[in-house]
Amino acid sequence: MRTMLSRRGILRLAAAGSGSVFLGGLVGVGAVAATFESRYSRRFYPGVSVGGIDLSGFSWSDAVARLNDRWRPLISMPVVIRSDSGEWRPTGSQIGLLVDYLTPLRSAYAWGRSGGVAMRASQQIDGLRSSRDWPVITSFDREKYVAYVNEILPGLHRRATEATVAIVGEQGSRSFLVSPSTSGQSILGADKLVAFQPKFDPPGTQAFELQTHAVPPNSTTDELLELVQNAERMTSGQLSVRRGERTWTIDRAWLRDRMKLEQSVEGARLVFPIEAVDFKLFVEGIATELNLEPIEPKVKFDVQSERFQHLKPAVDGLRVDVGELQARIRGALLGAESSVSVPMQAVRPVLATATTATLGLDSTFGIGQSLFHGSAANRIHNIRVGSGKLDGVVIEPGETFDFNKSLGPIDYDAGFVDGLIIINNRTIPGVGGGICQVSTTMFRAAFLAGLP
Repeated sequence: MRTMLSRRGILRLAAAGSGSVFLGGLVGVGAVAATFESRYSRRFYPGVSVGGIDLSGFSWSDAVARLNDRWRPLISMPVVIRSDSGEWRPTGSQIGLLVDYLTPLRSAYAWGRSGGVAMRASQQIDGLRSSRDWPVITSFDREKYVAYVNEILPGLHRRATEATVAIVGEQGSRSFLVSPSTSGQSILGADKLVAFQPKFDPPGTQAFELQTHAVPPNSTTDELLELVQNAERMTSGQLSVRRGERTWTIDRAWLRDRMKLEQSVEGARLVFPIEAVDFKLFVEGIATELNLEPIEPKVKFDVQSERFQHLKPAVDGLRVDVGELQARIRGALLGAESSVSVPMQAVRPVLATATTATLGLDSTFGIGQSLFHGSAANRIHNIRVGSGKLDGVVIEPGETFDFNKSLGPIDYDAGFVDGLIIINNRTIPGVGGGICQVSTTMFRAAFLAGLP
């Protein structure tokens, strides 16, 4: 039957051996060492601990198992990160955490087994007198941990995506492209997660709860769709420009080639940079059709009364108010109106209220005379019709007199008849024959009056 030596018994034996002579001491120490090593063959000696765990009498495998049980939670799962989006359970190696208990375990196991007999016995006796602990080796690479966290946080922290709208297509076929908005997400508690320190005493797993809350976008998809719908209404159909029964139209699709998007922190805004002058040619075309020039009265200076006599009364003209119509069209295109009316302005003849004082005609400037006695009746008729059309015409200061324009067309409808005319040095019948005498006589008057 094997006798188990207690720690106190072994100490007595060692003490008894120390009182022997040198040779006897060596034999006693050797006997103690041999007894000790036999008793703890493949086991840790008394007084040996690793990381605060007493391993006295433990086998190597039992000691490894004991340390593994203690440190496994920290090594395999030092931290648990939870959020509404999921859960993360990184291992120690993933976040830069190192736990080495095997190295100190080997050192502890070698204690009392290294060196000569005296050294081994000395170490064994020291272990009996006072415990010796080998700390577990730990390290923590914070940079690696932060890198791991930074891989998680971007998936949890998302910026809101603003809804956007773009104008696509070429001139004449432009349309809208809307990209929808998405809500973002922000994290609460990330600062504590980043400040994490492994729990070594006692080793264990730490849990972090990350709370998230939604971050709405500034501009939503519905807001932009409403903007697009309004723009499509503005750029669809036609705008009618009316005057009485007459109508002119502008295709609103023209606005699509002018529209622009302005982006700001408040969102997108659709603008139409059009000016009134953009419709200048369109309005001038309407004016050409509608303008009625005033008809000046034909006047004759009566020498006896020294007053003008109106041979033919003045007639007011009408003129399109171009500036106002341009402004109306612009306002209607940018608004909800479907039609605008053409504004007209009355134009008074210059000579409607003329007097000798206002015209500066207080005397005769020049007289032209010619005789046509003995001319054919048709020729005399044409001279009288032509003279009558020019009688009373007033030439305003600075104005250029145009004989043909003032006379008007020479045809049957104007009252002229056939007479003899000269063409290519040949005398032939033709309508208005004799009117050339009217022009010659008028030239004489102008020449004698000193007019250029």
